[in-house]
Amino acid sequence: MPVKTIFWFNHLTLKTGFGLTVLLILLIFKVIALSETTTNTTSNKTNYPHSIQLTDENNYPLYPISFYNVNNDLYFLTADQIYIATNVLNNIQSITTLKLKALLKPNQLYQYGKFKTHPQEFTQFCFKANNFYILDKSNSIFQYSLDQHILKLVRPNTWFNGEPDPQFIDISVSPYGITLLDPERNQIWIYQDGKIFPLLKQFFSWQLKPNCLNVTKALALDALNIINCHGDIQQLQYNTTKTIINKPLYYQHSHHNIPTRLVKDNKNNFFICYQENCKIDYLNTKTRKVKVFNFPDNTIIRTVIPQANNFLVLADTRILILNYTEPNTIAKHYLNLPLPEFAMPVKGSSLPGHPGVYPGARRIYRHGIHKGIDFFLYGALSLKPANAYCAANGTIVRLDTNYKNMSALERNNIIAKCSQNLFTSESNEDLLRGCQVWVSHSHNVITKYAHLNSINPNLKIGQQIKCGQIIGQIGSSGTSEGLSSHKLHQHLHFEIWVKQKYLGYGLTQAETIALYQHLFYGNKNYY
Repeated sequence: MPVKTIFWFNHLTLKTGFGLTVLLILLIFKVIALSETTTNTTSNKTNYPHSIQLTDENNYPLYPISFYNVNNDLYFLTADQIYIATNVLNNIQSITTLKLKALLKPNQLYQYGKFKTHPQEFTQFCFKANNFYILDKSNSIFQYSLDQHILKLVRPNTWFNGEPDPQFIDISVSPYGITLLDPERNQIWIYQDGKIFPLLKQFFSWQLKPNCLNVTKALALDALNIINCHGDIQQLQYNTTKTIINKPLYYQHSHHNIPTRLVKDNKNNFFICYQENCKIDYLNTKTRKVKVFNFPDNTIIRTVIPQANNFLVLADTRILILNYTEPNTIAKHYLNLPLPEFAMPVKGSSLPGHPGVYPGARRIYRHGIHKGIDFFLYGALSLKPANAYCAANGTIVRLDTNYKNMSALERNNIIAKCSQNLFTSESNEDLLRGCQVWVSHSHNVITKYAHLNSINPNLKIGQQIKCGQIIGQIGSSGTSEGLSSHKLHQHLHFEIWVKQKYLGYGLTQAETIALYQHLFYGNKNYY
């Protein structure tokens, strides 16, 4: 193992939580790329932007998801906490280490009416009228007041009428209120005073016509500006008749890289962050020209705070300060991996094309978070029984060989308990996965194969298994469909766990999609 990889792996054991998982993601990239020759960037170090290390109060490195400037104070959001660094922007160029203060009490329950819950992994926040509005992956909305210095639940992840389930993957502020991006229902929602209102005329993905507004492949928004998986930007506006119109912003860009964040500055120009390719595009909306800022391999680019003369980049455990006019002297990099770390666990399939079946998606029926990818059997795959295959070499650590599907009453009791608590416990989630096989791999990685109909009878606990060997037959055990005599919606639920965190923890939905696309396809975008 190269020295750099050993360093990253040793560093992982320092602290659990979001930072741990992000570094483990980097580790996976390193492991995949062992045979790859990377470009040496040592000669460019003198030209690297000013860097500020972020730590918590115990001097552990922090890996925030997002950050925000309020009156020269910087606020940072992680998967389970809000941090603050007070009065730093005026002299930020002279700072090399920033120790952040935590604002929330750990493991606290929050009540809204008759509901009590706690945050299930924060994913994004926005700021309006001296309050932060924070979205978690179960799609509850919390409010942190800068006046009262308290966090409260302002909208629990309660049920919507009709299908499909909504899926809020980003939150922002527009002139019309707090906006929520929902590609599952092809909708932009407006949140006000605990209530949610649709902004667009409702057309689901199967109802779309050429003249319909389409946000089903959208990944991020800023106000009413939306970017989709191909990098196309839609600017939504009201016309004089109060009808939403779409003004596409045409510019030259690659359709093979998945953007992960969209940020608009006060000059109406856009920053477009790409986690996969470690770069930021700065789009001048008047000239339609793009200036590209590239970063070293494995830099996790999160988001940007625009300022008058420079902009702050949140990357890994650091803030980087770049000037708009400074030349990009860091060598351009792409993570061109010759082979993916994991083979596809369902032969003939591909990664799904919408966020709702990726890790981090909400599961409203049990008030929880999806922690894997669903590979559904469509077309030719659905005509006959299909197998799940081992995605990488490893050792079998769990086999549900004597699995007996639960009764309808047992399953309904589990769902009722989840609804009562607005939360899915680990034990109940395990039951809802149905018949499972777990495989342990190197570097503390585990893959889980769930909802199986049957297991390969030749497998045994402790046995070495090769990539491509049959795990079992795909089914619908543990699901509501699995209780009926007809086997509808059979699919493989496939999870990747790294150091006791699902792969996608601490990432936005756009970042998770980009990561999985990268692991399975390299730098080719099939989304």
